[in-house]
Amino acid sequence: MHLFYVFVIIIYTNTSYISESNNQLMYSVMLAIGVLYPLCYEVVQLSRGGFADYLKDPWNYADILYIWGSVLNIIAQNVLGPFHLLCKSLMCIIVTLLITKTFFFLRIFPLLTPIVVMITNVIIDLKIFLMFYTILLFGFCQIFAVIGLGNLNVTPEALVCAKDPT
Repeated sequence: MHLFYVFVIIIYTNTSYISESNNQLMYSVMLAIGVLYPLCYEVVQLSRGGFADYLKDPWNYADILYIWGSVLNIIAQNVLGPFHLLCKSLMCIIVTLLITKTFFFLRIFPLLTPIVVMITNVIIDLKIFLMFYTILLFGFCQIFAVIGLGNLNVTPEALVCAKDPT
């Protein structure tokens, strides 16, 4: 089911953001079907272990965010449209969690376990570097926002420096 959800979200992203197709409702239904299995799995896990035991595992918080973020994303995509800031933010969070869950599922295969463990350890070891990189990336994004590059709301005349009248 995870693989199904990955393929549907790839197709949905292509049709909604790249080719701007009108099949959004059909793919939204498929996304909802894809998130049903993780929802059922988490409900069963919650009922077997109890609420307090369920919340002890930090990975369960990621699963909660993934499931309810996906549900909220489906609703927001259909109500607000894919280019709304909330929808774009939710998609970024969901895709990040989707990558994490994919790595988690790839550990099932013995051939892939060492590489998944290695990549996980490298990311953990590089967390300080990644924090600095994120700060730099955020700073450069702010510079581009100030300059106005890529902003459709800024007119070309506003990008040109005003000449001194003297």
